[in-house]
Amino acid sequence: MAGEKEKRIAVAVRLISLLRPQVCLLFVVILAGTAGPVSAMTVRAPTFPELVAESASIVRGRVTEVSSRKVAGARGELIKTFVTFRVSTVLKGTSAGQEVTLAFLGGKVGDSTLDVPGMPTFSVGAEDYLFVASKAGICPLVGAMHGRYRLITPQKPGRNYVAREDHEPLVQTNDVVKPMRQETNPTALSDGSSALTPAEFEKLIIAEVAQPTRGVRRP
Repeated sequence: MAGEKEKRIAVAVRLISLLRPQVCLLFVVILAGTAGPVSAMTVRAPTFPELVAESASIVRGRVTEVSSRKVAGARGELIKTFVTFRVSTVLKGTSAGQEVTLAFLGGKVGDSTLDVPGMPTFSVGAEDYLFVASKAGICPLVGAMHGRYRLITPQKPGRNYVAREDHEPLVQTNDVVKPMRQETNPTALSDGSSALTPAEFEKLIIAEVAQPTRGVRRP
């Protein structure tokens, strides 16, 4: 038992050493069926202008593959999950019609699991807007969970709409900076009737990209 505890502490130290200054990471590590302390990853949420300005690329894409594997880190072995997207629309940066693969810290390989609460997770077939940072770090998205927006197709007849990582419908771009909800059950949220449609969201992004450089970058 003591050996497992030491192993979890060693993993924790390695993870903390990877953090960028603006990101505070607290996590649960589960290795070979044993678990460490549970907490969550938190970041300072960007405003909409900051989100757009800090993105090297902004794309709309559909998930085609999700896989996890162990990789060598600066101070030892870690688990990362690689998510591949088929890009359908480019709003900033990258070319359309290509596949983009992003690496997220965490995942499960055999009996080893590295769980980072708050890290965005993806499933094949889902469609998302991704605000991709110039430097990946532990998460390739600007503001981590704040850099992923879901494209929701209602089960009942209705219009498609944009939702945040926590499934909350995005009503206006000022809501980008709001804290994420702890409860992420989609059925507990509104029907999205007042949320931005994909076309409306894209129009707002394109307009913000066209703005002169404002120097709106977080410290």
